Amino acid sequence: MINSSLVSAQNRVRLYWTNIPNIAQPKDKNIVLADILEDGVTDRSKSYYLDAHYAC
Repeated sequence: MINSSLVSAQNRVRLYWTNIPNIAQPKDKNIVLADILEDGVTDRSKSYYLDAHYAC
């Protein structure tokens, strides 16, 4: 089980299977969304997300 946030701008836990022996967890590359956006800006009108501050 690897959280994709270690190697990409996504924060998802994923399961990987391999038959290669002695595979370890990847090192954290500290990639954030701003690193992969072309102009470095997120258009909030087109993006939806949940965080700890949403209203019920």
